[in-house]
Amino acid sequence: MIPCYDFDPATLCERTEITHEWQTGTRNSELHSFVYFDNSDTAILVQTKREIISGNLLMRELFGLRPEASDAAFINCLSFFVEYLQSHDSICKPLDIVENGNGGITIAWKHNEKYCEIIFPKLEAPYLYFSFGPSYGVQEPLTVQILIDRLTWLEGTGD
Repeated sequence: MIPCYDFDPATLCERTEITHEWQTGTRNSELHSFVYFDNSDTAILVQTKREIISGNLLMRELFGLRPEASDAAFINCLSFFVEYLQSHDSICKPLDIVENGNGGITIAWKHNEKYCEIIFPKLEAPYLYFSFGPSYGVQEPLTVQILIDRLTWLEGTGD
């Protein structure tokens, strides 16, 4: 953790930032989150960016599920991410990559109150589920562009 002291013009008080998470292995490391303390010594966590993982690490995680997932779910999932990785070499780090108990695969992301997951069921076509507070929805058929749009939405400030 690296402390950083500065002045917060929004609240007109001093703040202390403590770096929690840095992306490494890139030319310029990026701040992902920080904690600052206002005058009342209240700790406030601010998430600025999500961690990025390589396509190789994602594939390694997916192959780790191979013994638990059904053939159809695994092949659909693998095919989807092979297509994704043809145009992208990394992805926001998922919250979970799990076999969902029914032979399917679920990959989930969460940022603040926003949540999305892609589901590769045992027998049906894959789809994306998303929620933000009381609002939720499903997008199908699942495409690479739908995932990209939802991961961008996840990071954004609007609904």
